Amino acid sequence: MLPDIVDRTSGATVILDSGIRTGADVVKAVALGAHAVMLGRATLYGLAARGETGASDVIEMIQRETDRTLALIGCRSVGELDRSYVSRRPS
Repeated sequence: MLPDIVDRTSGATVILDSGIRTGADVVKAVALGAHAVMLGRATLYGLAARGETGASDVIEMIQRETDRTLALIGCRSVGELDRSYVSRRPS
């Protein structure tokens, strides 16, 4: 649904706020057109487990996963991403 939403909003800023659990999810969302993603639940899990340190750890983990995913697909930054990096399942 994300590419359709991006296409229909004519250049508006699109922020995805659902389902982001890993750095690979961040990369996929940005490749499909999101300008930003929210990490609410993931950071709440870290907060519940280890307080502020846990929330910070989760953010750092997702950053490392994002960097690793970008490296594995040959991108230096999220700015290089586009839809060609994501394969969609046939309907």
